[in-house]
Amino acid sequence: DLSNFGVCGPVTVNVAGVLITYSDQLYLSEIDGASSVNTVTINGNGNTLDYTSTNSASRGTVILDGADWVTIDSLNIVASGSGTSQYGVGVQMTNRADHNTIHNCTVTVDAVTSSANYAGITISGSLSSPTQQGASGNYNTIEGTDIIGGYYGVTSMGLNTDSANSNAVVNCTIEDFYFYGMYFWYNDHPVIEGNEISRLNRTTVSSFYGMYVYYSTSAHVIGNKVHDPFATNKTATSTLYPAYFYFPSGTVSDPVLITNNLFYNLESDGTLYGLYVSQGSDVKILNNTLILDDPSNTSTNSPLTRLLYIASAI
Repeated sequence: DLSNFGVCGPVTVNVAGVLITYSDQLYLSEIDGASSVNTVTINGNGNTLDYTSTNSASRGTVILDGADWVTIDSLNIVASGSGTSQYGVGVQMTNRADHNTIHNCTVTVDAVTSSANYAGITISGSLSSPTQQGASGNYNTIEGTDIIGGYYGVTSMGLNTDSANSNAVVNCTIEDFYFYGMYFWYNDHPVIEGNEISRLNRTTVSSFYGMYVYYSTSAHVIGNKVHDPFATNKTATSTLYPAYFYFPSGTVSDPVLITNNLFYNLESDGTLYGLYVSQGSDVKILNNTLILDDPSNTSTNSPLTRLLYIASAI
């Protein structure tokens, strides 16, 4: 009804029950009348929404397809797909889904498979891909949310001619993903702040990118903790990037900020780049702590370890 008839004032939907599991998909397209005043809030009240997708064009348990000014609060969101013949994304935002908030939720996705069919929360140009460039979404906030599993934890995708603007991931826990904790591509003024990123329990692992930020302007990456990328296999030889920035760009008055981050327990036998920054301009790297003290590293892979890797000027 929200998508069909719209709203003429603020709307709050309370999910009924206590610790109830609902097996369904929530799909919202553009809501007529929604605005900064006429917001739509869905209070999950600690209940669970569980969905299994076999449709590559409809992967999400929650889909915001052009929906704006929606808040989803205190809902356990489960994408129950598994393996390579199913799909699983906790929350999908696409088609210029703007000003939405995912708050105090738990998002659970397959934490065993290595398939890119799985992601925690995506802001993407297509429902068929977590990383499709295009009209995705702007001014969205993911806050205080636990995100478990997936190939990707969180993605935010823009275009070189149309960046995704001011999407923020704040005070979240992102854990047990296969490859990328956060994957940001062509974003303007993204905020990645106060998050904890790790792979403490995942047994099927590959290379580790805690935060991957590609061609983004005036990013604020502040106060994050990245740790234990190979906790279940500390002799893994895959490459490790706690934080990877490619072509980060700012201005003198509005620089890229990489500040007050903590990287620790980075044990592995693979090549390690503590902080990787390539082709940057007007980037400030301040007050970060990188602890590279793996006493069990056997160097059987003759790996390289670089505390700070900077290519070209910043």
